[in-house]
Amino acid sequence: MLSHARLESLLRSFPRMTVALVGDLFLDRYLELVPGSHELSIETGLEAYQIHRVRNSAGALGTVMNNLAALGVGMLLPVTVIGDDGHGFDLRQCLRSLPVDESHVLRDPRRLTPTYTKPMRLVDG
Repeated sequence: MLSHARLESLLRSFPRMTVALVGDLFLDRYLELVPGSHELSIETGLEAYQIHRVRNSAGALGTVMNNLAALGVGMLLPVTVIGDDGHGFDLRQCLRSLPVDESHVLRDPRRLTPTYTKPMRLVDG
């Protein structure tokens, strides 16, 4: 079992740590929809919405990186491959808010950056 003293010692050492992470790095894209703005699309017959705002965040491996940064880890070293595309650009922008060494985030023009797009209905009022 981890003692309280050992846990405190570990937490104090976080700012000096570099943590390497290997895994899938996704872009989480949140589309905030304008309430009451939906109409039927002429082209598809499906509901179309006006978007109030787009928020991006690093997901999958990025979620782990965000959590480690919140705990105060000094440097994060992700080892992963993303697409050399617009979503990859947005994902790299998200990483810039974290203590990240991007030198092992490879960009491959033959790949699409994995992206979860999440429409979110805003509440009136």
